[in-house]
Amino acid sequence: MTPLASDLYVGDALDAARGDALVATGIEGVFRLTHSPPDEPYPESFRVDVVELIDGPQNDPGATRRAIATLRDRLSAGQTTLVHCSAGASRSVCVAAGALACRRGEPFADALEDVRDTHPPSQPHPSLVDHAERAVERLRAD
Repeated sequence: MTPLASDLYVGDALDAARGDALVATGIEGVFRLTHSPPDEPYPESFRVDVVELIDGPQNDPGATRRAIATLRDRLSAGQTTLVHCSAGASRSVCVAAGALACRRGEPFADALEDVRDTHPPSQPHPSLVDHAERAVERLRAD
């Protein structure tokens, strides 16, 4: 689990299953991008949002946009959040970078570079990068 900002963490399914560690870190909720929850349940007090993304070109661009908008809104509401996928390297990275780009008013590519620098496991699928970049542009236009 890697902090990207004081209110945003990115990680994998194993990180999401460590409820005590999440609470101790100050995380208040999780945003799951996988089709299945982790083996261990999330803490009962957590807000849990889910947008099931597929890691690859078959992913729905609209789902990527919904995921970025949901995370952006959670952060705007002041909720410290762990966004996770299975490996913490592609889906969660793209969605976190998209939300950061929206919040900072910067290009998606700049936010993605920051996430890659901070979170070395970052290896987002090129189609997800494309979907996320277009999603950020569209969210700014709305």
